[in-house]
Amino acid sequence: MRNNHSFKKRALEKNTCNFLKKKKIMTIKQISGCIGCGICVQTCPTDVIRQDPKTKKAFIKYPEDCQICHLCRMYCPVDAITISPEKSIPMVVSWG
Repeated sequence: MRNNHSFKKRALEKNTCNFLKKKKIMTIKQISGCIGCGICVQTCPTDVIRQDPKTKKAFIKYPEDCQICHLCRMYCPVDAITISPEKSIPMVVSWG
């Protein structure tokens, strides 16, 4: 009798590896003109953006964790964050 558990586990591992390979995309294209306010760091729900302790400028620490929520871009007071349009999804705003 074939062990179904082993087969399912291997299939899951294979799919997970493929997903992780596809997931490594850079959604935040660049951060330029940062004034060091730290708002993007505070608003990011997945901790993608960090602030350099010396320069106080924001930088992209974990690009693979970006959920493309646009919060960093929307809350940036100087519009310093550019999100890659080819990897982005349209922003959805709830009117309720």
